[in-house]
Amino acid sequence: MTLLIILTIFSQTAKTNDQFEELTPVEDGFIISHEGIIDLSNYIQELEAEIDLYQERYNATLQALETERKQTDELLETKNQVIEAQSMEITAKDELIDNLELETQLKSAQIQNYEELREQEQLQNRLIGFGIGFAGGTVATLLMVTLIMN
Repeated sequence: MTLLIILTIFSQTAKTNDQFEELTPVEDGFIISHEGIIDLSNYIQELEAEIDLYQERYNATLQALETERKQTDELLETKNQVIEAQSMEITAKDELIDNLELETQLKSAQIQNYEELREQEQLQNRLIGFGIGFAGGTVATLLMVTLIMN
């Protein structure tokens, strides 16, 4: 029965392959000579070798794809780490900019305070000079106390 199935399958390929001339068609299949059986056996071995070759190619391709997937995953992980590091760097720089802006505001306030103190000192000096020349130190002292309290 198995030989009949093989011969029936073989008959499908024999129509396109003229290498098996020893086949004689009969009602239920084919009759094959001893040489034909040997040729059929050789042909089956060639097909099995071809299947093995294709299986090896398949396995090699599958292994190459697995390697590529791993490399891609590693590359994506590295890229994500770089993005995370850059994000942290941007955050640190934003904080530095905020701190520098705050420091600039503090320096501006210090400069403004210095200028106000300078103006008060100049006014005090004029008042002292005016007070000494006009009514003595008492008026100048009262004006200075008034300015300092404000």
